[in-house]
Amino acid sequence: MLSAARAHLDEHATRYEGATAKFVPPDQVHLTVHFFGNVAVRSLNDTIESIDHAKKGLSAFVLTPAEIIALPRNAHRGRPRLIALETDGPADLLELQRRIAKRFARSSRDDPGDRYLPHLTLARFRWGGGGEALERPAWRGEIENAGVPGPFEVHEFHLVKSVLRPDGAEHQSVAKWPLVSRCD
Repeated sequence: MLSAARAHLDEHATRYEGATAKFVPPDQVHLTVHFFGNVAVRSLNDTIESIDHAKKGLSAFVLTPAEIIALPRNAHRGRPRLIALETDGPADLLELQRRIAKRFARSSRDDPGDRYLPHLTLARFRWGGGGEALERPAWRGEIENAGVPGPFEVHEFHLVKSVLRPDGAEHQSVAKWPLVSRCD
């Protein structure tokens, strides 16, 4: 699905000495609504029940890709750690994120400008010894030229666990919730 975008990004990623980009396998590309960190197995049922309540009344939504970006965007946060496809923020997505964050946030964010940014991670950087900090923004591009698909409907979401493997994280679904289309 994103092979043209990946090829475009790979071409640009090789410009910077010291950085290599490891692309996310297509079946692992996802949009993170909230990062939970470590959750004890004994708390899993409570987490699932709480998400059940958080999603009530929310509908499927259309997610529209916007542009390819490098994150973090702010130079004061150091080198980019990933390449992502930024998307718009449909109302139901933002409400779901707000509800889940309210239920599970451990503390307020240190930087008030550090807010939820809907995006699909396409690649993660690995930095070698001599890499230099990159100019911002590094991979901004017009998505039409990168072969990125147009808008698509999101009709379900998953609670996933990340399993760290030598070649990167693998995301495994733990629970799934449907989102009903508004016209159903």
